[in-house]
Amino acid sequence: MLREAVGQPARRPPYRRHLSLLSLLVSLPTRLARAPLHGLAPLPAANAVPPPPDAMPFLYTTNLSEVRALAESKARVFGLPEDRITDFVIAVAEVAGNTVRHARSAGTMEIWLDGRDLICEIRDAGVITDPFVGRRPPAAEANGGHGLWLVHQICDHVELHSDEKGTVIRLHMALR
Repeated sequence: MLREAVGQPARRPPYRRHLSLLSLLVSLPTRLARAPLHGLAPLPAANAVPPPPDAMPFLYTTNLSEVRALAESKARVFGLPEDRITDFVIAVAEVAGNTVRHARSAGTMEIWLDGRDLICEIRDAGVITDPFVGRRPPAAEANGGHGLWLVHQICDHVELHSDEKGTVIRLHMALR
C-alpha cells in the first residue's frame, strides 16, 4: 500500500508511469485525428520572398538519385549537422518523389542558406487542393498522405503554396 508523506504526494510505482505514457502514445494518432485545427490557416505563397540570386535551380524529371545526392552535398557544404543530413535528404526526396508520382511534370529544386536555416524549395506544375495536407496525421487506414506528414515531422518548418500555376514547397532545417 502506498502511503502519502506529510506534504508530499503519493508516489506511483515506476511501471504505472510507463503504462500511462504507453496508453497516451497508443491513443495519440486517434486523438490527433480528432483534434480541431484551431488557428491553422493555409500558408501564404512560399515565393513571397524569392530565393537568392546565387541559388542555382536544379531541374529533375525522374532521377531521384540525383536529387538525393544534391540534397546531401548541399547539406554538408552549408554545415547541417551530420545527424540531420539524412532527415533533410529524406524530406527532399519525399517531396521530389511526389512531383514524379502526382504532378507528372518536371520539378525544380533550389537549396540555399538563409541566416541559420537551410532551405530547399521544390516547384512543380501539380496542384494540391488540401491546404492542410501534411499538417494533420493521415487516417490510420489511409493508403497515402504519409509522406508529407513525415516531411512535417522531420523539418523545422514547411511552407506549401498551391494554385492553378503549380505547387511550391519550402523545407526549412535549422543548422543549430
